[in-house]
Amino acid sequence: MSQPISLGEDERTTDESHGSLPHKGDYNRILSEHKRQQVALNKTSKKISAAFGKAKAMNKRTKARDVKKNEEKANEESTEVANEAESSFADLPAFFPLLTQDMAESLLAICLQLFRYQQKKHETRDKEVFYIPPIIAHALLLVLTKTLRSQKLASHCLRMGGAELLLSLQRKSRFNGHISLITLALRRMVEDENTLQTIMESEIRSTVTKLVKKKSRGPDSNSHTISSRSFIENISPLICRDPIIFLKAAATSIKLSRDPSTNSNGKLLELLPADERAKKYKSLGRLLPQQ
Repeated sequence: MSQPISLGEDERTTDESHGSLPHKGDYNRILSEHKRQQVALNKTSKKISAAFGKAKAMNKRTKARDVKKNEEKANEESTEVANEAESSFADLPAFFPLLTQDMAESLLAICLQLFRYQQKKHETRDKEVFYIPPIIAHALLLVLTKTLRSQKLASHCLRMGGAELLLSLQRKSRFNGHISLITLALRRMVEDENTLQTIMESEIRSTVTKLVKKKSRGPDSNSHTISSRSFIENISPLICRDPIIFLKAAATSIKLSRDPSTNSNGKLLELLPADERAKKYKSLGRLLPQQ
């Protein structure tokens, strides 16, 4: 299933000669919302870097005998770790939806209205039974799952009875694959941030493990690292789901380092050991609590 992605730099550049385009207002609103989301993502990246740097500095302070000398050293290491982490995770791409929040809210209302109208007609037992054609039901579920990427809208959908409406889909409206789409929509309705982050961490570890095994069949059989590019290509649906939560999950699951074999900004990626994951998760939870 294709995922909506962020606009590229070429598409972000607006031309004054196209000022009369009828949809320029929608285009500019999407750009404006993407900028706000990017600012929020950058702030989260800096907070994660600061959290890890501060945690390491605190550990150094507790171990040293000379408090003053250790404080200076810990502060230097804190800055170094923060800068390294920030430069690493800041390079991860962010795929934002090509829908504004207002558009998504309107689409959600339309989907629920159509599903509710079908249920109302069915309950009144009219002689002419109304049902949504399978092709329309398929389209509605695809749109609904896209809008439910937002936790705010997913919670609103659940409160508005969206789960009951999906579970009461009439037999004539069903199509091949409807169960998987309904399951996905229901899962997104009940997921909170902690649950989603845990799922993403598991998916990240599983993906990296598979890529490392695949790489071990080649000439680099002893390597435990993979390129960040191959990782992004395989994990992009998670980034599309929620870039900020993905950033938190990645920060507690993987380690990024520069690729010495290239002169570009290529990165190598490897899984963190279990004890280091636990430390990072603890420091992230303490200094960057869930929203």
